[in-house]
Amino acid sequence: MSEPDAVDVVILAGGLGTRLRTVLGDRPKAMADIKGKPFISLLFDQLTRIGFKKVVVSTGYREEVIRQYFGQHYENMELIYSNEA
Repeated sequence: MSEPDAVDVVILAGGLGTRLRTVLGDRPKAMADIKGKPFISLLFDQLTRIGFKKVVVSTGYREEVIRQYFGQHYENMELIYSNEA
């Protein structure tokens, strides 16, 4: 198996979250609040612990919310955005 730093990860974060609309408001589903943190940051935390260095975040609805919140890096991981819209 490949080492984590030799593999890129893709997270699909483009969903509207229509079934969660009453909880999310106008935020994308990946930004749902879980104990004071966006859901997607929990995934980033796990990937960081494993040793991944690069994540492609495949976005759609309200991509700018995710991009503005996290920017180009999360801890020592590079974040690359690919907008599906």
